[in-house]
Amino acid sequence: MSAAAQPDLFLEGLAAYNEGRLQDAQAWLREHTARHPHEPEGKHVLALVVSALGEKNEAERLLRWVIETKRSDAQAWSNYGDVLRQLGRIDDALEAHHRAVALDPNRAESLNNLGTVLFDQERYAEASEAFERALRLRSDYPEAHANLTQPLIETGRFAQARHSARTAVALDPSSASARICLGLAMVYGGQVEAGVEEFQRAVELDPSSDKAWGNLLLRAHSSSSHPAEQATAWAQEWGAMKPAGRPARPVEQIRRVGFVCGDFRNHPVGRFIEPYLANHSGRFEVFCYSNTVREDEVTARLKATRVNWRDVSQTQAEDVVRLVESDQIDLLIDLAGHTAFNRLDVFAHRAAPVQATWMGFPGTTGLSTMDWALVDPVLAPNGDERLYAERLVRLKGCFLPVPVPERLPESGAAPLEANGHVRFGSFNNPAKYSQAVYALWARILSETPSSVLVFKYRLFGDPGVRQSVTDQMALFGIGPERLEFLGATSRQDHLRAIASIDLVLDSFPYSGATTTLDCLTAGVPMVTMTGDRNASRMSASLLTALGETGLIASDPEEYVSIVAGLIEDPQALKETRARVSGALSRSKLCDPSAFVPDLESAFASMAA
Repeated sequence: MSAAAQPDLFLEGLAAYNEGRLQDAQAWLREHTARHPHEPEGKHVLALVVSALGEKNEAERLLRWVIETKRSDAQAWSNYGDVLRQLGRIDDALEAHHRAVALDPNRAESLNNLGTVLFDQERYAEASEAFERALRLRSDYPEAHANLTQPLIETGRFAQARHSARTAVALDPSSASARICLGLAMVYGGQVEAGVEEFQRAVELDPSSDKAWGNLLLRAHSSSSHPAEQATAWAQEWGAMKPAGRPARPVEQIRRVGFVCGDFRNHPVGRFIEPYLANHSGRFEVFCYSNTVREDEVTARLKATRVNWRDVSQTQAEDVVRLVESDQIDLLIDLAGHTAFNRLDVFAHRAAPVQATWMGFPGTTGLSTMDWALVDPVLAPNGDERLYAERLVRLKGCFLPVPVPERLPESGAAPLEANGHVRFGSFNNPAKYSQAVYALWARILSETPSSVLVFKYRLFGDPGVRQSVTDQMALFGIGPERLEFLGATSRQDHLRAIASIDLVLDSFPYSGATTTLDCLTAGVPMVTMTGDRNASRMSASLLTALGETGLIASDPEEYVSIVAGLIEDPQALKETRARVSGALSRSKLCDPSAFVPDLESAFASMAA
């Protein structure tokens, strides 16, 4: 860029910006723009400076003036779209990026920015195309290589994802974003510990990155190499970096309850919250603050319940806080934790007098402004208080309300009788497979001649993921002939696949929840192992609620012993399957008259 007049002020500011001296750049450029209010170049760079300093609204105003003044400036349109995205105005951002690309189809940066917004909207094929177009123009563009990793992961192309992420790291070893993407590619390829190491490097490179921290905090729960205390320490380190929010404001009585989530859709959290929203007693006025980017049929059902619906998917944190205050919410409940599309930024500001976290994340948020964590006695037994920044309120029953399961198609003969050999199964996300999981499952296969282990998850449609798991099992002496892989199927075929299994093996230290319920719906028992953290006890909580504590191990030896006891006694296995079949639909887990009063008593107790 060149300044129309007084170039010394502009060039000093531009140089300071390029060198990372943001306060100096701001001073130079504010003086320049004050002297030359109609010159767009200075305001353009000033917008980039104030955006980097966190003043997104001012950046938006400056860039809007620039594009109104120079409507053919592709770079300004692209930067404007980037700021709009950071403000949560995704639809407006997409329009701006399309305009930038139309003005200059050969500008790689505009295509890269377009791809990021398309990815936000879960338009993965279009996002991949945008990133690939950018790389055809600039093959040495590390940011585009890193960004391409994400839609490749979402569409199951893991070998390509790892290659793209490694290329990004090689091109820019100091990029936290590249390390995050490599970590994701490793985790979803079944290499949890390697992924956690990459997230640690990302945090070291950019301690301010919530995305780096969020991935580290979530994936640490899947790693047997990191004890629960480490995950808690990391969460508290992240929380300590947040500006102090307003102090808690005691309320005499909880009257209005708000739920905040980015997964009010066909997602486990959306499905688990539905039974409460559809059946709440009316004791509280209920609000939903939805950060859901793409709505679906589940969203429509949730909106139709007795709730006040607020779409905050394109709303800045400060504005969400004002909305929550205007709604006079007494208790605001986070349903996401450190998972995607969370709004912990709202909770960090202390939007409501009382704030709590529930169901969406298996551990502490680390926020000092989060007052409570809603758990149950199995999920967080006495003594687990040390693992939370929040105070614990324990439900009497299970931590999850569960939708009534659908009717399972007739599955025919018991698998062992029909096949003549044992079929073990795992239906968890391979991101939950630690080295300890592979080792123990290999031991079980070795001790059960002719048995096979069936892996089913949508990611196993990718040859690279299948090979990664096959390689991991080979390290423990299990050949590929003992393994079967199934990818995505229809819901009914998914349940049929589970029903074809004799015994399901749960992952650890991050156990199942949705997967566990699917297995119980199909009438197939699952052996689980509790550990030192919330994430390791979700299946145990569900099985305890069904009275099936005999399927819960406390250590690897007991896990192997429970499996052997069932496999070596076909009658015991048959009786267990018969007992589990239909137990879920008959349980209090699916009974609103049981779980609604339990939940609402817990909500009311948080006023104290």
